[in-house]
Amino acid sequence: QTIAEFTPSGSTIVTLAATDPESQNITFSLADSYTDNFVVVDGSDLNLNRLPTTEDFNTDNRGDGTLAHPVIVKATDTFNSSTTKTIYIDVTANNAPVFRETGPSGTILTAGFSASLNENNSSGEVAKLYFTDADSDTITITSASDANGHFSLTKYSNYVSLQQVTASLDYESITSYSFSVTASDEHAVAGDDNDAVARLPITITV
Repeated sequence: QTIAEFTPSGSTIVTLAATDPESQNITFSLADSYTDNFVVVDGSDLNLNRLPTTEDFNTDNRGDGTLAHPVIVKATDTFNSSTTKTIYIDVTANNAPVFRETGPSGTILTAGFSASLNENNSSGEVAKLYFTDADSDTITITSASDANGHFSLTKYSNYVSLQQVTASLDYESITSYSFSVTASDEHAVAGDDNDAVARLPITITV
């Protein structure tokens, strides 16, 4: 069974099912040998009992080279006959958001964004800086804006608009602007994944 990292505790991983030759009722439980307490059985549902991380869960080779968390489930009939089965839970790592140029499917910006503007450039949009997240997480945008107040950053649904807000630029006063914008996914905001953050340096030369 594959689940995403940071799936909420209490979520159902899989619904258990079994058959009995005498059509007896089957009761599910965790085997006594399973002591990690990462999951619980509720009726026929195998539910998470903690927030799953790749570090905690992906520790045992399930036989094909994939690391996962083994859970031993027991099925018992009305005559108290039982059998066990090992279910492996594979947690897929959370992905950090990324910034892209030209559009949501554009090239990922790995070295920052830069633009060159004429000092007579009038106010208006300089660029759209798109952000995406492979896990479709909610993205929070924060910025270390231009201290001079000549540029602004405004978040929209899937991009940040970089705007020149001053009527013109003065090369004799300032030849280069440096600031940044940061995208954090919901797990970074919650404090669960400090790596789920993308910081984009921005450089404007005049």
